[in-house]
Amino acid sequence: MNTKHNFSTYTLLVSLVAFSLIVVGCSAAKKPAPTPVVIKPTQIPTKPQPTIAPTRPKPTATPIVVPTTKPATNSIPLGKAQIISDISITPSTYELLTESGSNKPTTGDQYLVVAFSIENTSKTANFSFDPSDMVILDPTGTQWTMVSLKSLTNELTTQLLQPGAKLDGVIAFEIPQQENKWTLEFKGTNNQNLMWPNNAG
Repeated sequence: MNTKHNFSTYTLLVSLVAFSLIVVGCSAAKKPAPTPVVIKPTQIPTKPQPTIAPTRPKPTATPIVVPTTKPATNSIPLGKAQIISDISITPSTYELLTESGSNKPTTGDQYLVVAFSIENTSKTANFSFDPSDMVILDPTGTQWTMVSLKSLTNELTTQLLQPGAKLDGVIAFEIPQQENKWTLEFKGTNNQNLMWPNNAG
């Protein structure tokens, strides 16, 4: 039996196997390691926030105060003439009545009847007279307008006065019986009024 030959063959096989392992190991050592893949999370795009402009304070509105035009008035005692727009008005006398013919005032009231003399002093212009422009005022400003009494034969009515024409007559009012400090007022145009106060009592 040739042990030398068998040994040589065995040695050769072992050498080949060892060589193969060495080669494979070297190849594995030379192969670079794979680069790890890093997966980045998907970022959701954010909407840009709108720029808020600073708000300016609103200007405070200054209220406009409109001056109230007070009527211009002239005040003289009863029996005195006053002229407005070429019209002369004279309330000469007055009387108080608890009744007048078939006319009776409301309970607690009385009739105030004022006699007037009215003249258009203009030489060219006509004047339209309206007795409702005459009113009675109490100290608080309460106003009483004219009333028509059937028993009065010379009651003044609305009419046109020619230049130089003169008119006489009466106008009646219904006022409280206890009212004795009243004022007669003629309401003229453009807030031009005439007044005659009665301070009896």
